[in-house]
Amino acid sequence: MGLTYTRSEIRTEVGNKIRDVSGGLHSNAKKNRVINNVHSDFVRRTECNRNVLVFSLADAASDGVIEYDKNGNAPAITLVDVEGRNYYTIDNCTLIDSISRWDDDEGSWKQLSPKTQFEIDQEGLLLSTDTIPTGYQQLDSPDTFQILPALATTGYTYKFEVRYREDVRDLMTFSGSPTDSTVVQTTGSGTSDFTAAVTAVKIPCKFRITILTKATPDTVKTEKDIYDGNGWVTVTASEALTGTAQTLAHGATYTATAFNNTHTVGDVFEFAVDDLLVPSCPLQFRQYIIPGVVAELLRIERDREYQTYMMQFEQAIVDVKGKARRLNSDKAPRIFNPYSGAGS
Repeated sequence: MGLTYTRSEIRTEVGNKIRDVSGGLHSNAKKNRVINNVHSDFVRRTECNRNVLVFSLADAASDGVIEYDKNGNAPAITLVDVEGRNYYTIDNCTLIDSISRWDDDEGSWKQLSPKTQFEIDQEGLLLSTDTIPTGYQQLDSPDTFQILPALATTGYTYKFEVRYREDVRDLMTFSGSPTDSTVVQTTGSGTSDFTAAVTAVKIPCKFRITILTKATPDTVKTEKDIYDGNGWVTVTASEALTGTAQTLAHGATYTATAFNNTHTVGDVFEFAVDDLLVPSCPLQFRQYIIPGVVAELLRIERDREYQTYMMQFEQAIVDVKGKARRLNSDKAPRIFNPYSGAGS
């Protein structure tokens, strides 16, 4: 993936637009949920994204060379043989809108005509000795086409511009380089000396370490949850601690500094890949994602039930403050000061 826009960056921009910060009216968790919902809705509604690709052919027997693509995701163009004919396939293409050829003499793009098999047969395009491209044929496969007439194998260099549609789903990636996650002791109060490293993890997940035996060395059970609906899955049923970094799963490692007769049986430790590893989207989509997230958060704020809750919350604060003032006012005259007049 080329240019990406991470959830953390989206959250920051959204926070700036609604003048909200972490821990304010909208927590990061709430913002993350809204970002995910808006992002998913965008993918579902859009289904594809238009791209412009420029590639050159040095000869008809080699792959095309990509010179430019609008979306910055470096797709590949590959020569394929279909019944003895040279066709080209574009990565992640769902539909070709048009193909043009650069004309050096006129200094402009000339659009090629899409040809049906009937037109190809009638015009003899597959038998033509002409080497100037005038049309193209697209197969039933929406990502595959051939240049017409049938071009010579050597002796020319042409530059083509393809306008096509990409599948947005394939552009959604997990991006980021997370820092080491903090290990939290969730059960027990024995020795807590575990650290974790998740810098190599490429998917969001969480991990759990359970102390099985206190021995020389101590042994543990390790588990993972990759948020696929299967919950906790055993990685190792029993593993001896070594005092050095030990591989867990998906590139995560954990370390116990002390490992002989140190830990308490039954204690549980957990850590997770933080939200730096989150779905990211192509940079050009931010103009759609950001306003959508802002609008959704404002809609939540203006929701009657939410507003009623906020009013009740604010009124409760006022009541508590009023009671505190009355309490202080009532008790103030009754306070006896044994040091009154001291030093006089």
